[in-house]
Amino acid sequence: MLLGLFVFSNASFATNSLPDAKKVMIVVMENFGYKATLKVPYFKDFRKKSASMANFHAETHPSQNNYGAMVAGSHTLFRADKISDVDTNSIVDLLEAKGLDWKIYAEDYPGNCFLGATAGNYVRRHNPIISFKSTQTNPARCARIVNSNQLETDILNNKVPAFSMYIPDVKNDGHDTGGAAYAADFMKKYFEPKFANPNFMKDMLFILTFDESGMIPIFKPGFSFSNKIFTAFYGSMVQPGIESKTKYNHYNMLRTIEDMFQIGNLGKNDSVAEPITDIWK
Repeated sequence: MLLGLFVFSNASFATNSLPDAKKVMIVVMENFGYKATLKVPYFKDFRKKSASMANFHAETHPSQNNYGAMVAGSHTLFRADKISDVDTNSIVDLLEAKGLDWKIYAEDYPGNCFLGATAGNYVRRHNPIISFKSTQTNPARCARIVNSNQLETDILNNKVPAFSMYIPDVKNDGHDTGGAAYAADFMKKYFEPKFANPNFMKDMLFILTFDESGMIPIFKPGFSFSNKIFTAFYGSMVQPGIESKTKYNHYNMLRTIEDMFQIGNLGKNDSVAEPITDIWK
């Protein structure tokens, strides 16, 4: 198995320009560009209370490789949207090396290290960590990928880990339901009550992003040639309502998380990406 290279240089460590977040959760929505997303009232309102990126771009089409960019620093790991078993390291290797916990909450996920392409409205291609061989062959890691129902229990018991991803199903992420409006309804119903819960939000950096700006062919709603997508950071450590004009992508997002947790980097595109520094209090 190719383990890759962990880089633990001082250059990758958190600086005074980054907050000391104790928890990070990433939620990824599907297939809608920046301008089209902000026509949806919920996302327009979410921008006002979060720190948003006005020049944030996904890396490629189709979407699965962008998930690879978010967690492993490369957008060339997967075979388009096909089932892929990847033999390299990811953010979970860095987290575990630093003694930090992590978990993936996936809607409709059947558990037991399920490696099938679909189950109900769950699709594997939107759950990147399951496609790493180092997860598939490690029962302890597999056990950290759970059905999303577990999140309610973890919030109640103050057990939300340092790093997590919440994987909506293909309806709630907008993929099979016409895009951002349906995803917005899901966000409002599911996450807004959690934003009001201090057990969830204490020391939490909540990241909402999209995988890509729309599906090819280009006549699909929300598509843009620039692959510009809506991304926003929410939590007590950000300046609410600020809008960064700096050009960022998912590598910058990954590097920011790595530097906040002081876990080094993966030696891929994250190693040369700059952390996001212009949105914090």
